[in-house]
Amino acid sequence: MKLKKKNWFGAVTKEFFHPSDILWKTIELQATSSRLQDKDFKSPILDVGCGDGRLMKVFLFPKKNLVGIDVERKSVTKAQTSGVYQKVLLADARKMPFKNQTFNTVISFSTIHLIPDLKNTLKEIHRVLKKDGLLIFTVPSSQFSQNLFWSQVLKKIGLKKSSKWYQKKRNQKLSNRYLFQPQRWEKELKRAGFQEIKHSFFASSWAVSLWDFLASLVFLKRKICPFCFIKNEKKSRHRNDFIQKRLKGLYKKEIKSKNKLGGLVFIAVKR
Repeated sequence: MKLKKKNWFGAVTKEFFHPSDILWKTIELQATSSRLQDKDFKSPILDVGCGDGRLMKVFLFPKKNLVGIDVERKSVTKAQTSGVYQKVLLADARKMPFKNQTFNTVISFSTIHLIPDLKNTLKEIHRVLKKDGLLIFTVPSSQFSQNLFWSQVLKKIGLKKSSKWYQKKRNQKLSNRYLFQPQRWEKELKRAGFQEIKHSFFASSWAVSLWDFLASLVFLKRKICPFCFIKNEKKSRHRNDFIQKRLKGLYKKEIKSKNKLGGLVFIAVKR
């Protein structure tokens, strides 16, 4: 199977509401699809950290023999009723309930860097992949933290310690465990048995900064008035039409940007 070209922005906005989600996920999917244009990846496919299934619905659906796993029970329940997967299991990537060489492809969007015990996670993925199988995954890069909006603001006004503090707290909030250089990821992948490892960067510095700014606005709104947020979400969708139009213009600008450094797409092969 080869990926078909899509209007990623349009596809993402059909499934996601919040501007920060739309921005990051559109950039992430576009970057991943660009890396896979010359790749032929086969079923069965495992989605590690499938969440509620919306992202995979945008990326691959409809696709047969698609299996998802996640550790969040609520997300698994939603994914099971999404119609995207043949099967969805509540399972840990460090100890997956599959036989050796079950899948031809493993995909994971912004998940592997969150899982404790990276060594065993990658070994497990290698174990469940068939010979010549592909691992495709995305993670934030080592330069992600320094480009966060509030970190940059604090640094510019001379509060360097506060800038570092914000980076630390933001990564804790996001549960980011591993923000490695590409060379370190390659080392970990080779240690797990993978070969033919390739990577590319995505998300410019301003895209990371804008994502952080938009995400922090949503967070503050929920904290100040959580019930208002739920009550007014439908009305907010109409108000967000303007924001989405602005985001679409920024996304087009992002595609042309050469200064991409906020995230990484990896493709590795099991031989």
